[in-house]
Parts: sequence; C-alpha cells; structure tokens
Amino acid sequence: HSIQKEGKTIFVSTAYMDEADQCDRVALMSGGEVVACDTPDRLKLVFKYPLYKLEGENLRKINAFFKAISGVRNTQLFGDSLHVSFEKEPLETDWIHWQNET
Repeated sequence: HSIQKEGKTIFVSTAYMDEADQCDRVALMSGGEVVACDTPDRLKLVFKYPLYKLEGENLRKINAFFKAISGVRNTQLFGDSLHVSFEKEPLETDWIHWQNET
C-alpha cells in the first residue's frame, strides 16, 4: 500500500474481523479501554473461544435461544448477522439439535 510506504497511520473502527485482517495492527477495546493490541494473526491465536457468525431470518429469536444455552460465552447482533462465542467448540450434533430447536 502506498500510504503505508509513506509512513502514515490510518485508524479504522470496525466490528468485523475480515476488515481488521487488512490492518497491520489491531487494538481491541472494551469499555473505552484498550484490552489487547497486536497483529490480527496473533490476536486470533490469543482469542481462545470459538466464535461463529450466523446469518438468516429471526436473528433476535435465535439470539435469545443461544443466550439461554449453557456453554455460550457471548452473543452479539451485528447488522444482519449474529456472533456467538462458546466456552468450547460445539459438536456437529449440537448444531443439528440447535437447528431443530429454532
């Protein structure tokens, strides 16, 4: 990138890792404080909880469903998708069961 060669810094604010992946360094913030700062690849190694992006209809209903499941760390609606993080990697049978429940 020519801007990078010029030694200029650009600040990008995004909730999407695919956008953050294009940056040299990423800072994660919580409550207005920087809680982690490193390259995208190194931050992904540190984030130890499986994270899934779900797309479809009735995301508010699906969000409420996952919030009630044991082993779900966090859920967050982002536009037309839902991000769900888990304590451990869900099994394929879990996904089949959850699909039938929703």
